[in-house]
Amino acid sequence: MGNIYEYRSSLRNKEISLFLILGIVSEIILSKEIFKKNKDISLFLKNIFELEFKEYVMKSRTMIMSKTLKKIYSSNEQEIQKYRKNLLNYIEVNFYNKENNSKKKTNDNLSKWIRKGQING
Repeated sequence: MGNIYEYRSSLRNKEISLFLILGIVSEIILSKEIFKKNKDISLFLKNIFELEFKEYVMKSRTMIMSKTLKKIYSSNEQEIQKYRKNLLNYIEVNFYNKENNSKKKTNDNLSKWIRKGQING
């Protein structure tokens, strides 16, 4: 999930190239870290791209990916910008903010431990 920062950084650029969006979407769909099971991908597709696929498609990540990329590739610039914003929002809400909160808690705990050591020491 280390790529999350790269995805976020790339998607924040309004002038992002189409091939970069296609690559990010491909990596997200194929990632077993992000989506443990194929059925978990359906909510992502519906929220980001307003896509729903038949059950036979949802059994294969490569088929899900190919149909999703085809939809993006055939979209106009306005739709692509909407997908970019939706992807950025999805990443920030589901991954980026959670990682930052986790790091903040770790830093807070470390600060408390250091202060406690200074008091006792």
